[in-house]
Amino acid sequence: MNKTFYVFALLSFFLMSAQDGSPDSSFGGNGVILQEFDCENLYIRSSLELNDGAILFSASCYTSATTHFLMQVDENGNLVSTYGENGILILPDNFMVFNLHKQLADDSILIYGENLDINPNYDALYKISIDAE
Repeated sequence: MNKTFYVFALLSFFLMSAQDGSPDSSFGGNGVILQEFDCENLYIRSSLELNDGAILFSASCYTSATTHFLMQVDENGNLVSTYGENGILILPDNFMVFNLHKQLADDSILIYGENLDINPNYDALYKISIDAE
């Protein structure tokens, strides 16, 4: 079953809303990003505005197998084609991002997540590179 990824004002409301609180029509398609994924249940876990104005989303797609991924859109809501594969970076099977915390001065990202290979009983802070080209 295909699910459509909707980023309506809730995740980026304060960043991309018009002055009266309505969706900003210059972002995505009338204030909404639509992206289809082949999964039964899609959960957006976190979003982070990057230093260049792009927005990074972490999400999980649950089907018979679980896929965790990052998706990057530019300041206008378009997928950044140079990030991962056409704007989407599939994470290793053992790694799940709960929260994108902060972009650091060296352009890496501090995240809160889980790595089942290290220890499935603990969550941890990780520093990862933003460069997924």
